[in-house]
Amino acid sequence: MNLDRSWTDYAAEEKLLIIESYLEGVAKLDTTDSEAHAKHLEWLREHLPAYREESGNYVFISYSHKDYKAVYHDLAFFLYNSETRLRFWYDEGLPAGSDWSAAAKESLLDPRCSGVIFYLSEAFLKSEAVREEIAMLKASGKPFITVALEDGRYSARSILGENTDEELDTMFPDENTALVFRRDYENKLYRIHKIATLFNVTESVMSDFICEEVGDGLSLVEYVGNKTEIHIPEKIKNRPIVEITAEFGSASCLFIPATVQRIFPHPVPKDRYEDLEELETSSYFRMVEHSLGGFQEIDRLFGTCPQLTAIYVDDQNPWFYDKNGVLYSRDATLLRFPPSHPSFEGALEGVTAIGDTAFADCQSVIDFDFPDTVKSIGAGAFANTVFSSFHLSDSLIAIGEGAFDGATLGIMFDLPASVRAVGEWAYRNLQTGPMSTQFLFSNVSHIPRAACFGSTLKELILTRMPDVIDEGAFALCSALRSAELVEGVRVIGPKAFLGCSSLTHVILPKSLTYIGEDAFYDCDRLKVIRYRGTTSQFLRLYFENPFLSEEQLKLVVCDNQPFRRLKAHRLLKRIEKARKLLED
Repeated sequence: MNLDRSWTDYAAEEKLLIIESYLEGVAKLDTTDSEAHAKHLEWLREHLPAYREESGNYVFISYSHKDYKAVYHDLAFFLYNSETRLRFWYDEGLPAGSDWSAAAKESLLDPRCSGVIFYLSEAFLKSEAVREEIAMLKASGKPFITVALEDGRYSARSILGENTDEELDTMFPDENTALVFRRDYENKLYRIHKIATLFNVTESVMSDFICEEVGDGLSLVEYVGNKTEIHIPEKIKNRPIVEITAEFGSASCLFIPATVQRIFPHPVPKDRYEDLEELETSSYFRMVEHSLGGFQEIDRLFGTCPQLTAIYVDDQNPWFYDKNGVLYSRDATLLRFPPSHPSFEGALEGVTAIGDTAFADCQSVIDFDFPDTVKSIGAGAFANTVFSSFHLSDSLIAIGEGAFDGATLGIMFDLPASVRAVGEWAYRNLQTGPMSTQFLFSNVSHIPRAACFGSTLKELILTRMPDVIDEGAFALCSALRSAELVEGVRVIGPKAFLGCSSLTHVILPKSLTYIGEDAFYDCDRLKVIRYRGTTSQFLRLYFENPFLSEEQLKLVVCDNQPFRRLKAHRLLKRIEKARKLLED
């Protein structure tokens, strides 16, 4: 048969139509032309290959070669149906004179063979080979199903008369011969589902991809297959895949069709304190957990996919494209850099934004220099990423929520003055090396909630003093040694420096109007808290909200005079008395 392009270039549905058409043509061949039949059989067997992979169950096909035209109709449907496919083995390609019995026995008794489909006809029942297959099947104890190639219910006895042997009669009893009838050919999909249920041999688009209706198309919400090279179909049940929210954790290579318009992860709230299990029994752990709440896990695009090396997009897709296996949107946003991609070179060329989780979990990103085109970094963009060199451009404006969550920076890291906004939890659990500096908020007016929660920040250096240091901004920064806050800060949120166990010196500006509860709770190594205002100014600030313990009050030094133990004790008593009067 002459085709206008390579067989691999045809879609599965096209291949099925071609083979069905070809079989209709074969049926009209002159039966006396043995050479023509041999040529057609060779073409058919080439395009209906038997399953020979190392893993995965399959079903054994038992039939008479005289019935190949009818049987091959089913095999084509098994192999190329777009909704459900079945893996099968038959004697495809075995040359005449070969040891068919040995090959059949090996395939039928293989543990991966789940059972047998018998294509029942008069020629089949009269075949000597049938008796061998029945004997092997009985010995294996595997299930079987029969497909009648001729109309009606019949048994081996009805065809062979009284000469039928006991084995055949047992295998094909009266009234139960054809569990699936050939005359129900229009209901082939039903037959496939029945076979798949019995033998567990599905190679299925429907079983691999779970979808939900969305508008006129489908949303791909879950991948349940086990392939590493995943081809997302354009259509399922003749409806286009327009949206992807699924994860593909097993993927090494992913192919996205032209129909997909939207790709995004399913955000699922998770416990963000899993890495602090050793602190669960401590009082301040519970306070942080309850007051700050759980940080919503930023799910990676397509899941974590640790083995993912490339993402390819159909050239006809108007919304997305790929470059060397890296995924981009048409608005020049880098959406996903595969964690195991072999090369970072050129990935940011022409990019205007780094998408959410774009580089998450990459372990060997090197020579990372942002071009001037990049204006923003998305949520979780560099979560758990390891950098050997790193430089941000002066064009960067915004850094998203959790952008460097769990990242490792063994290099210089200075935030450009161009950045005006940093998201919550932006540097959570950030690991900084001894050579890195700490200009993480160079020109930011608001240090957001839990911005550096649990990081290894050693120094807090601010070129522009923020108006607000929000709740838990530096909580559990166990390596932080000093915090010098100069004029300009108005608010320090609750638990802002909670659990900073290495903190020894704190300088507070007189511009402060509020310090939240437990702002310096469990900072056991504090030696001095210096306040840049007067004692009376400090008293007013403290009376508004007692943010220090009695022991910590003894460490306070104001610009005009130090607090002494006796004065601190008296101060507390005065405050308690004043509060009681107010309550009364």
